[in-house]
Amino acid sequence: MKLGLGYPPGCLLHPFVLRFTTTSMAPELDFFRNGALLVDKTGARIDAPAAELALKTADHRDKIGFVILDGALAQRYSKWPDLIATAPGVAYSYFDDFRKSRPDLFFTSNSIAGLAD
Repeated sequence: MKLGLGYPPGCLLHPFVLRFTTTSMAPELDFFRNGALLVDKTGARIDAPAAELALKTADHRDKIGFVILDGALAQRYSKWPDLIATAPGVAYSYFDDFRKSRPDLFFTSNSIAGLAD
């Protein structure tokens, strides 16, 4: 993968790699250890050690999880060294990368009720 990524111009490659990391790569475990929460479609918390969250999500009926975080955590995960997702050695994704590249997955609100809507 590294070899193939070395040839195309960055301006053509960057959107593809960014979309890959914001769609296909699971969030880093430290993201949850540092305060991000995972909830199911009903808003119930998916509670497990960070390393087991994917398995716990699979136990839920729709197998869908939503990450909830506050502004402080969003700020922290907007720059190095705190990244949300990575394709190791290839690309890193931060908070704003999800906001920009995946508006279909990104929701904001000033309240939990607003997020539920």
